[in-house]
Amino acid sequence: MLAVASACRTPAADVPSSSAADASWTMVHVERAQRALRAYGLALRPRTTSIAVHETTASFVAATGQEQAALRAWTTWGTVHLLHPRLWGDDGDAVRTQRLTHELCHAALLHSFADEPTAIAARVPRFFTEGACSVVAGQARVSPVEVIARAAGALPLTVDWFARDPDAAYGAAHALATLLERDYGPRAFATVMEAAARDGRAGCVERALLALTGAPSVPALWQRVVDSTVDRPVDTATPAP
Repeated sequence: MLAVASACRTPAADVPSSSAADASWTMVHVERAQRALRAYGLALRPRTTSIAVHETTASFVAATGQEQAALRAWTTWGTVHLLHPRLWGDDGDAVRTQRLTHELCHAALLHSFADEPTAIAARVPRFFTEGACSVVAGQARVSPVEVIARAAGALPLTVDWFARDPDAAYGAAHALATLLERDYGPRAFATVMEAAARDGRAGCVERALLALTGAPSVPALWQRVVDSTVDRPVDTATPAP
């Protein structure tokens, strides 16, 4: 399953264990994360994923190439990169579980494909992965009402929204994923990824998503979120980065 290292990757093992001090705080959260993944029909590929805990932002940036100030984690096929929790600014038991669950969900979605090159070639859309992982992790986001207001008629699921207005983009992704879970059950994300894996070509996730929902396009699917949100009260839950 998982191994934990400090500031570097170590080979994955059958159980999440390590002599590193980081293992003591990650163990319980990893176990909770794996239970959450199973509840949604998702799983990590055995002996594939490691957790790298970075003691400094410089180490995190050097390993991931990601310089966005708000990022606290980044996941690839084989590694979950985490800034040490003391650098998060919102460190708590529930937050640690949510963040590890979110990142391990990213890995599990990638592992739906046969291998890393196939997962990369599939070009899984960010709105789907971020929304699914947010829901699986039980994170709160900007409410759909606020997202719709910020979007002002635009589609807030496109990749540029994650740079332009991350809160709105994550909120939109979460709202769409919540609709999928509500209408098609907790295995909706796994069902989409299983169909996408059988296809494997670029755009396969979008095609699988539209096949599941019967929507003619992603904008039409987003319109279902808009329609189901009209006249609902604003959710004041605190967004999770």
